[in-house]
Amino acid sequence: MKKISVSSTHIDILTQNGEGMTEDKCLAGVLSKTAEGYKFEETLRKRRGPLNPKLFDGKYCSLVKLKNGKYQIHMKALQIDQQTSNDGLAFKIYSDVFAALSIIGL
Repeated sequence: MKKISVSSTHIDILTQNGEGMTEDKCLAGVLSKTAEGYKFEETLRKRRGPLNPKLFDGKYCSLVKLKNGKYQIHMKALQIDQQTSNDGLAFKIYSDVFAALSIIGL
């Protein structure tokens, strides 16, 4: 995932129920570029949407955004054997967490 920042732009947000966006609500939809700026259109959900959208899926961890707006890191199961180096494994996990946090701008 690549982060792109666009400053001083206009965005039209079209929601299914006409409500505005809030900090604790995640919307699923389509973002498109228009002549005036950008347009986000919320998609119609026929089924229950994902509970917590996954923002990053690395080798050692994944990052999800909770409905309350907070982020949560989940560790994956580790295969550890006699040749596993504590320092090497710790650095690989750190690198994965750092990449995940870079996506949200920390």
